[in-house]
Amino acid sequence: MRPRVLFLTTRFPFPPDRGDRLHAFHLLRVLAERFDVTLAAFDEGESGSAGASVFEGLGVRVRTVPLSRFARLARLGGALVTGEPLQIAYYRDEAMRRLVTSSLPAGQSYDAVVCHLVRTAPYAAAAPTRVRLLSLCDSMALGLERRMRHAPWLERPSIGLEHARMRRFESSVLDDFDEGWLVSGVDLAEFPGDTRKIRVIPNGVDARLLEGDIPEDPPSVIGFHGHFRVPHNVDAAGFLVREVLPRLRARGIETKVRFIGADPAPAVRALASVPGVEVRGYVEDLRSVLQEYRVLCAPLRFSAGIQNKLIEALAAGVPVVSATSAIEALGGAPSSIAQGADDPEAYAAAIAQQWARGEERMHALVAAREWVRLQFRWENFADRVSAWIAGTGGATGPVRQS
Repeated sequence: MRPRVLFLTTRFPFPPDRGDRLHAFHLLRVLAERFDVTLAAFDEGESGSAGASVFEGLGVRVRTVPLSRFARLARLGGALVTGEPLQIAYYRDEAMRRLVTSSLPAGQSYDAVVCHLVRTAPYAAAAPTRVRLLSLCDSMALGLERRMRHAPWLERPSIGLEHARMRRFESSVLDDFDEGWLVSGVDLAEFPGDTRKIRVIPNGVDARLLEGDIPEDPPSVIGFHGHFRVPHNVDAAGFLVREVLPRLRARGIETKVRFIGADPAPAVRALASVPGVEVRGYVEDLRSVLQEYRVLCAPLRFSAGIQNKLIEALAAGVPVVSATSAIEALGGAPSSIAQGADDPEAYAAAIAQQWARGEERMHALVAAREWVRLQFRWENFADRVSAWIAGTGGATGPVRQS
């Protein structure tokens, strides 16, 4: 009989069209190869038959809890009084707690529970298991701190209040867990809590992106893909079009800017009115999209963790330009192919540097692809679960695993 693992997440992880869903989807995929996995997730009308059938095909049992609008609003109101982070209160649900405690017959237990994101941490103590693991991904407190620097003045007080609350919450969140995972050393350095239980395990990458030849002369397209209702992507899209694109054209670089991603916000859709800017929806075949990028530019001014879009582009042989903090989070990306920038002129200069293709550049792209192949494996997460179930998971300090 295979070990039993309970996987808790807030958003139903299908379709994998945004960072948190993508991360949860691939963790479930690799865990299901080794364990008997039960998925417990909130359902805001997103699970559907397609998502359920995908996970059933992987051998994952799916259990969902409806997330009522009225209950959410009531919990958010209560959090204003209690001081709990809004992102925690939003998902603190009695029906989910009952599901966690009763998802197995009386007297039985899981070999491990994996909580995905800090929002699910409050349910760990109720889970019938001997091993509790928390996939933090990144520090939400760090993300809020960076967002506050670029938010409109009217929004900064509320973001600052949530940042302070989340920082307090993260400072003790690992008390109920055997181990926590962060995806980058940058997040580890800024994490407000005790880091002795934390391992740094970078995200993985879809192996299909590593296949095939790298185009020698792709179209003159600056690409940027992601979920375009996520605030840091919306901000970055506007920054790219309004601040960077005019400077590129002043340098004589005639290019299209192409945004690919699900459910673009009105502010992103409006960018399509600018000549040379395209806004497309979500596509399943990401490799074909990446084949048409000459450079990926993602000016992410307040993101945290590892941005999947960057390693996906590098895997496909596309140079990347992004915020210095996002490049640093990759942990040693080849500087000739992955460049950081923090102001519009620096972005334009970096893109111009990446524009030309030649034999030397192609060799560098091939080397960057091989670096991605070695560094970014989803299986590393399953390895840690296996180690804890086997009784060999204990660590004395933060460890980078790659």
